[in-house]
Amino acid sequence: MEENKKNINIKIRKTTRRHISDFLSVLLSFLLSMVLVGLSLLMVLQYYCFQENAILRALSSSNYYKNSYTELVNRVTTATLPTGLPIELLQEVFRQDELEEDTVAYIEALFHDKGYLQDDVKIKTKLKASIDAFLDRQDGIEGIQLDKRINEYIDLLLIEYKKAVRLPLLDYFMKIRKEYQIIHFLGMSFCVSMIVLIIIILLKLNGWLHRSLRYIAYSTLASALMLGVVPILLLMSKSYNRLHLSPEVFNGFITRYIVDIAGAILKMSAGYAILSIVIILTGKGIKANLIKFYKLSKG
Repeated sequence: MEENKKNINIKIRKTTRRHISDFLSVLLSFLLSMVLVGLSLLMVLQYYCFQENAILRALSSSNYYKNSYTELVNRVTTATLPTGLPIELLQEVFRQDELEEDTVAYIEALFHDKGYLQDDVKIKTKLKASIDAFLDRQDGIEGIQLDKRINEYIDLLLIEYKKAVRLPLLDYFMKIRKEYQIIHFLGMSFCVSMIVLIIIILLKLNGWLHRSLRYIAYSTLASALMLGVVPILLLMSKSYNRLHLSPEVFNGFITRYIVDIAGAILKMSAGYAILSIVIILTGKGIKANLIKFYKLSKG
């Protein structure tokens, strides 16, 4: 009788320990999934959001350069009308390909911590040449009100061109990017340390590798779901289209940028889903080998 009681007590203790182990493993699994989500978002920010290529790609795919050029033409046309000069004079002065080149050069200079100096001389020379050629053809005809204000007019057009080249809020974006580097280093260090610690604890709690892998698979699967839900809802609802930013030309770029970021997060989500499948299959393979080995040792 006493021996039976001892056996029952041992079984109860084992069952209790197992339940506690399972409960703690579930908690650690949830914590691991949260850490993985945090790690993923830090990586998306560092290796996508704050990257030069992400900005340039969003600008190109959103027709930003074309829209920016159209806006520039409208502004310089408005500035030119009071002078009496024909708008055709500006066709060779302001070109879309040159505006795109200058915008890209401006962005590259910011990302590489170089001072950006716009080539005003080139535009000034073109403007002067176009205006002088027009005045020569008119043989000094009156009614063209340029006289002493010609330099003011050229300076005004240069200001408009500078506005077209520079992206609104990009200077603030670069400041945030610099500040984020410290956050990224600390955040990544914390997340990696936590992941290693949680995995070690899971291995000790469960004893067997295949059991630990099961909880790790739960974590990666939960991470895939948590990362994927918001981007999917965002892309399905297209709520980003309700954004109304100023200037309007900037709106299309931001919309495209948000879509690209959502796509990057979805890729991370898909990666975790695939990793979950790999871990589950690996765990099943290890368990099958253990069962086979156990049967062979018994037989």
